[in-house]
Amino acid sequence: MTGLQAIIVYAVCWWLLLFMALPFGVRPMDDPQAGLSRAAPQKTYLPVKCGIVTVLAALVTYGIAMLIQSGLIAVR
Repeated sequence: MTGLQAIIVYAVCWWLLLFMALPFGVRPMDDPQAGLSRAAPQKTYLPVKCGIVTVLAALVTYGIAMLIQSGLIAVR
């Protein structure tokens, strides 16, 4: 896997994992202020989720690279 391919695989994995992680730990507001949606979250924990997703995407990208190098997946 070339460097450019690794960057592309990492970016795709990162976005997929981020969209999967977004709903975890989100609770709606108990008493929303005027003008806010009742479904607006109290805390999104977005920096924590981005950090975890960054590490997981690197591990998934490494796993995909190892599968390609082992010959189990042919990329041609």
